[in-house]
Amino acid sequence: MIRTFRRYIPIIVALTISAAVSHALPAGEDGNKRSEETNLLIIQKILGNLAEQILSEASISPDAMIGLRVRQSAESWVTEHVLSERIAAHGYKVKYAGDSESVAPFIFAVGDAGAKVNYSNPHRLGLFGRRCADRSIVVHIQAQIYNSQTGSILSGKLLTGEHRDTVSVDDIPLLENANVPMTKADLPDESFIDRYIEPFVIVGTAGVAIFLFFHIRS
Repeated sequence: MIRTFRRYIPIIVALTISAAVSHALPAGEDGNKRSEETNLLIIQKILGNLAEQILSEASISPDAMIGLRVRQSAESWVTEHVLSERIAAHGYKVKYAGDSESVAPFIFAVGDAGAKVNYSNPHRLGLFGRRCADRSIVVHIQAQIYNSQTGSILSGKLLTGEHRDTVSVDDIPLLENANVPMTKADLPDESFIDRYIEPFVIVGTAGVAIFLFFHIRS
């Protein structure tokens, strides 16, 4: 029985080496999907989609003039830019806050809008693969559309939208915008297991397997 078992030891060792090496290599395309869209671009897309939901419920006739009023903040220009483009894309004429009340029959008033980026679960794609993290971007908008002559509210919503994907840690500085604080977030450190224990176990297993392979052959 021992002699028979010894015949299968090289096969077992070979399978062990193969498993260790495959775990150490970076994942292929299917296991290595990541986004290259910047945080700001994702925020703009979600914000625009949420604004369209509010606009669609107002049932305003085409070609109408809509006044856009966004509560001013350091990042309100992002909301103004996105909303003005989305509103105009539907055929409406857009006026900004300064003169919208007197000339626009409808007002799109944004009381609050913003986003929060979060990175979590830092991990590596295999032993020597890229360091990655899960990215979550939550966008919110509180707005209403009302008739500037009668004051009647045509649509009013507090909406949120979320985007989730995986990004390379090395790409994060390129995904964020230094001039837009809401596009930035802190990255948590790798866990002790990810940083030290897992590589030690993988390398140790492969080393022992290789040693046994050549020791048995000799």
